[in-house]
Amino acid sequence: MTLLYLAIFLVSVATLSFQIVLTRVFSLAQGHHFAFMVVSIALLGFGVSGTILSLFESLVRDLTPKRLSYLAFLFSLGCLGGYVLVNYTPFDSYQIAWDRRQVVFLVIYYLSLLVPFLFSGLISGATISAYPDKVSRIYFYSLSGSSVGSLSVILLIPWLGGAGVIVISALLGLAASFLLTLARTRGPAPDRSWKDFWDSFRNPEKMGGHEGSEKAGKFFPKGFWSTLPPFPLRVLIVGSALLLLFFLLRPPDFLQIRMSPYKSLSVISRYPDSRMVYSRWNPFSKVDVIDSDAIKSAPGLSLAYHDLPPKQMGITIDGDDLSPITRFEDERSAEFTRHMVTSVVYRLKERPRVLIIEPRGGLNLLQALSYRPDSIWVVESNPTIIELMEREYAEFSGDIYDRENVRVVNEIGRSYIRENN
Repeated sequence: MTLLYLAIFLVSVATLSFQIVLTRVFSLAQGHHFAFMVVSIALLGFGVSGTILSLFESLVRDLTPKRLSYLAFLFSLGCLGGYVLVNYTPFDSYQIAWDRRQVVFLVIYYLSLLVPFLFSGLISGATISAYPDKVSRIYFYSLSGSSVGSLSVILLIPWLGGAGVIVISALLGLAASFLLTLARTRGPAPDRSWKDFWDSFRNPEKMGGHEGSEKAGKFFPKGFWSTLPPFPLRVLIVGSALLLLFFLLRPPDFLQIRMSPYKSLSVISRYPDSRMVYSRWNPFSKVDVIDSDAIKSAPGLSLAYHDLPPKQMGITIDGDDLSPITRFEDERSAEFTRHMVTSVVYRLKERPRVLIIEPRGGLNLLQALSYRPDSIWVVESNPTIIELMEREYAEFSGDIYDRENVRVVNEIGRSYIRENN
């Protein structure tokens, strides 16, 4: 049962990591409101798996390592295949009111992403039904895997990105499938443990070997090879795993997340001179910095100001919420901010104490600094933005996040105000 438990654990890790990373992928590709759709897709997939198990009882009655390993392999295929299919489906939520094709594309979204949750549910449900006396242990490994899967996204997504975590989920499915090929049938379900391998080393004569091979008995128990799934499946699992590892090392273009054309980052990327100069994931966002001469942001700039603003770069969060990083060379670099309509508040009081919530690239902070306030409290919820403004773009921006009278707090603005009211 050890290998069966471990396979259940790996499938659970893969399922939860896949589900959670999909919320991040949808937030980047379409919008944060789309991320909630993932929960309904997951529940639908598990619901369909329960219906299938109730209609086809033979799946439980004749449960074998071969069947479970096939299901785990299909789960892995569904993770990567579903993501790629959705990534290339030209769904446009803004056109769904008048373009009937968008309804079809939305159905493709659901059906494509339902597949891995369907097979994950079949694996768990069939195993629980086949082993009612082991249900507590099966649940333990399943829930443990779910918790590890949830935590793994936090650790992996900053290093691998959204598509990379999906590849990891597919790899874990392949690992579970391979472990199930090492399991031996006992009754209706696999029963192959690490102790069997140890016994084969200690008592090769007792354990025996494959017919026609004297060496096999030294490593594998009698009948071991006959319990394995067909040879092509084992080759397919190993080959697929090697291919996915290659995708992790050198991500192909087709795995890159395709964003909605209405996203700010998509619009700016279409400018001839635009180029991505910084990109980083964290557990709750993807922060990009894009450079283009077309980026000019000075909302409410007076018509009486005739000079050009300094060069700016743009920060986007999940492809939207464009905020400028302004080059600071000397005090004249901030002069244009004194001609913006928002500067009126600084003319009402000398040397005020200022609270700025979510300054992002620091345009509002630059404006506040130009009036020499007594102190400035900056509340920024995204730690990646704080890091890039204090490190990578500190020199470009004039190190405005690290001035003597500026205190930066990494917290959600609403929570900070509530705590310090």
